[in-house]
Amino acid sequence: MDQENRQGLDQPGLFYGWFMVAAGFFIMCFAMGTILNCYSLFVKPICEDLGYARQQIALNASLHSCGQMTVALFSGKIFKRFKPRTVMIASAVVMTAATVSYSFATNLPMFYLSAILVGLSMGGITTVPLSLIISNWFHQKRGTAIGICFTGSGVGGMIFSPIVGKVIVQSGWRAAFLVLAGVMAVTLLPLALFIKNSPKDKGLRPLGEGREITNIQEIGDGVTLSEAKGTAKFWLILGVSVVMSASAGPLMNTLSPYLTDLGYDYSFAAMMASLSMGALAVGKTALGQIYDRVGNRKATALAGVAAVLGLASMVFAQNKIALAPYLVGTGFACAFGSVAYPILTRALFGEKDYTSIYGVVSFANSLGVAISPIIATWFYDNMGSYRYAYYVMIVAAVVATTIFVRLLPNEKKAQEVQA
Repeated sequence: MDQENRQGLDQPGLFYGWFMVAAGFFIMCFAMGTILNCYSLFVKPICEDLGYARQQIALNASLHSCGQMTVALFSGKIFKRFKPRTVMIASAVVMTAATVSYSFATNLPMFYLSAILVGLSMGGITTVPLSLIISNWFHQKRGTAIGICFTGSGVGGMIFSPIVGKVIVQSGWRAAFLVLAGVMAVTLLPLALFIKNSPKDKGLRPLGEGREITNIQEIGDGVTLSEAKGTAKFWLILGVSVVMSASAGPLMNTLSPYLTDLGYDYSFAAMMASLSMGALAVGKTALGQIYDRVGNRKATALAGVAAVLGLASMVFAQNKIALAPYLVGTGFACAFGSVAYPILTRALFGEKDYTSIYGVVSFANSLGVAISPIIATWFYDNMGSYRYAYYVMIVAAVVATTIFVRLLPNEKKAQEVQA
């Protein structure tokens, strides 16, 4: 076997694709782990400073998701015309500028414009392009690689939540946005420049290329987006993706204001936000490995059970003991949206038109994330507590997980057919 083939199969040294995983990890850390995962810490201080209702400022989180949805929806066209690395470089610049603009916002239109720009650039530098790049580099250990890469957002949130909380207390929310923008300015562009779109850019082969097929997600060429749209399964998957993302969303986006409403001080809420990010980091790495080891159905069921556990824990969060199972539930449930969908899209629809189909599935996931804070704050504004939203989301998570698991192909049967 020639050297090029051995680089993709036997791997005599450290496979270069792991450097792409590391770069993706740090991009997730300094992009999604900062502005996105720390945003709940800004909601209450901004409202108290400028006199806005929580729903008005929480809408920024929904606009972040709308921006990501837009990129995801058109990702098939975007990434056929432009290489992922090119889009990521442009997005790094826009995201830094948009975070700076947040610090100077004095009215709702300025907040909303900043939020849209953050969302669009987030979509252009994180989950969609990184999942494409990681999938190009890894045919084997793909779930593990994706899980490690996307763990960066949880690590970033864990690191920056206490920092942001402290800066807000000492210097105000505007200074905190500038701190985050400074971090982005010195990290995101160099990391995006380091990225290689595929092993061909380094004269290498993907990890595991040429191995025997043993998993349903790699059987056959799959279908095109147009063909998928003609099936009921495609639309059911989109529907349950929205519901699963919406049901897990309050675990993150209501944590800080909910805990302070219960009487916990702001420092404790910031600490819990940091711990939840740590749990998310562990959950992403673990969930990716679980998908590789136990299969799609069991791993998806686990994520659904975790969502129910986390939401139920929030209902009883006035007791600190309940916050321990909350961290376990959040770690797996909130990891599902980023780790599972690249894997499940291939399992359900194959490789033929993966970029376009995954973009639509990612759009559905982002739609659920976008409507989640709107639903949660509606319950808060109209019923006086987020707790009622948690009740609704528990039911939604049970129903969505049950449908999702039933729609997934049976890996054992696929392996028997292949044999």
